[in-house]
Amino acid sequence: DLFGAHAGSASGELVLRLDVYEDRCFRNERRVSVGEIALYPELPDASQQGSDGDDVLSKAFRHGFFEWRLPSRKALQEELSAALGVEGVEDGKSSGRTDAGKDEHIVGEVAKAVAHIAIRCGLAYPVFDPMVLARMPFLRPVSVVVDTSAVLQGGLDFLARHLTPAARIKIPALVHMEILNLVDRYFSRRRKGASGARMLLDHVSSQGGQRVLLRLEVNNGVEFERPRLGADPLRGIVQPDSDAEDRKLGLQIIQRSFADRLILETSIQHRDRVGPDHSVMLMTSDQGLARMALTEGIEPIFFDSNAVSYLLGTTLSGVTFRPFATGDARLLSSSIADVLWECAVAFGSARLTNDDTEATFEVTAMGGDAVWSPYHSREDLLWTRACPASEKVSLDTKPYRLPEKPSYEQTKVKDGESVGRTGRASGGVVRRPLTGAYSFNLASMLNLLEALERMGALSDEEGISIAGVKTDSAYGQYFKFLAAGRFADRKNDRLERRDRLTDLVKAMRGFSFDDMKSLLVDVPAFRQFLEKLKVGVPLTRAASGLRTVAFPTHCALAELCCAGARSDGDGIYATPNNPTPAGFVQPALDAYNAVRAGEDFVLTGDWLGRLATRSGIHPVYARQRLAEAHQGGYLRRYFEGSTPETRYESRNIQVLDVQGGDPVVRKINLYHGDFLMPGRAAVSIKLLPGGDT
Repeated sequence: DLFGAHAGSASGELVLRLDVYEDRCFRNERRVSVGEIALYPELPDASQQGSDGDDVLSKAFRHGFFEWRLPSRKALQEELSAALGVEGVEDGKSSGRTDAGKDEHIVGEVAKAVAHIAIRCGLAYPVFDPMVLARMPFLRPVSVVVDTSAVLQGGLDFLARHLTPAARIKIPALVHMEILNLVDRYFSRRRKGASGARMLLDHVSSQGGQRVLLRLEVNNGVEFERPRLGADPLRGIVQPDSDAEDRKLGLQIIQRSFADRLILETSIQHRDRVGPDHSVMLMTSDQGLARMALTEGIEPIFFDSNAVSYLLGTTLSGVTFRPFATGDARLLSSSIADVLWECAVAFGSARLTNDDTEATFEVTAMGGDAVWSPYHSREDLLWTRACPASEKVSLDTKPYRLPEKPSYEQTKVKDGESVGRTGRASGGVVRRPLTGAYSFNLASMLNLLEALERMGALSDEEGISIAGVKTDSAYGQYFKFLAAGRFADRKNDRLERRDRLTDLVKAMRGFSFDDMKSLLVDVPAFRQFLEKLKVGVPLTRAASGLRTVAFPTHCALAELCCAGARSDGDGIYATPNNPTPAGFVQPALDAYNAVRAGEDFVLTGDWLGRLATRSGIHPVYARQRLAEAHQGGYLRRYFEGSTPETRYESRNIQVLDVQGGDPVVRKINLYHGDFLMPGRAAVSIKLLPGGDT
């Protein structure tokens, strides 16, 4: 029943919905969707054409012939907030029992935990520092001390899969203590009948961390060295002490910085024991601990904890490449059971559902209705339960369903069909306009695109709410633009997605600016606008022929796909050029020499503006080529920080960014200095040819 029509045949795509459940924190027994599992039980070769369908499905299930389609971070956080009951804020107070801002942050951490599950299952890899990655795989034995973040966020699993036995894993006793403290805090709240976002995060972290240590110990045969608690240095600061001075300082209270210091001291102690010829490294995603390790002469294996957010909204394959292997050993497969088991332990319950047959398969690690049976799973004390289509699921009698994909064929406008003044063809379908410009808020348009791509169809009421407009005429600017570019059809007061919209959102998420431009130019007004752009000659509002309110919209669209850039406030310039790193050297130096006026350092805004207006290189491309040219040794660049001058506050452009898997618009000021070097006020820049001093 779970496999439906695929039980007797082994071809085509089988899509199963994956959702999770926490019996104390989720309200009204609501389940949260964490994506779809698309199973591909194709026959591997012609010699197995006579294989039984169940056998082929079982092999596909076990050997990674599947894709996990993760929801976007925004969609996942909305579902988690709704299940936790913390999404509403009235009169400055959250509908939950904690502060609204704190709840939002915690829900975001729980959403990231779903991406951590994917990394622990081997479907994705941590994002390491390039210098450390260059040393992998280790050619000589290395002792690697891991902290708690490495256990929870997949770093330890990566070590066990790809770097052992050269990497000798050492887990400080304090890591076990921190995970056990999370376990104790979660069960203490559970016994008191508490609930909420903080308790859910404790559940996900504590149970997920315990499973990692148990799984690697029992199944993988990975050797860990675990020093006893008393062997940890500085143990006196976290144990009772009769010293009066210590009591005044409050050193008996465990502080997070003390815990980090204990882990680092374990690394230092081990380094001193093994001698100088044996490397000792520390794996962590904590920047503070990594910096502390550097100051003590311990090389950190640092991986970015924020990078996991970009996994949400993507599709992960069950078959991946081993990063350091060659030949036939390069392929690595993961089982759907790995994903299901990890989700079940982390949240308490995970379920696969076939929406066609309504059959389910559930794995439960915790719950009041989980009782012992002969079919009790051996691993992590998990209970399994299969419900055919004729039975109901006890935990959720009204399962949450993902939006069904609409049919697009019925929304097409026939050739020769007339369009009235309302913009509607017969049958209520908006026909593609051939002329006319549009005026809308670009950020609201991206919100509308993302919602339409995720849901498939939107009513006018939903579209107006997402776009944040108040009138039907203002909303008309949005859906007419989408209809003009064949991104969506409008029928019976509903917008229905077309395949081109999915392609556009995918191009935005991947920063494929050429693909974005090739899709957007199907809007006639935008095509005409781009055709008027020229390198070195600004296009003004009057020369564009656009209305005053429409001109900024078209300029912002051009900036978003790197087809144009505004610089000096006198119009917009064409930026069609995207040279190679070597080809970027000459225009970069020409622009630098043109604006330096005898000074060594010039304003980054002046340099970027000169490249855009004279060389036709968009600032986004200039930032990429500058980094590549510097790394390749073609250019040497130096930055100097200072307070930006206020006279340039109006020199802004709009660029594309991705947050939580969703495309967003970010307004940047080229003179602030944080565009070329995020997080740093690189207001001025100095350039030299490669090799010069």
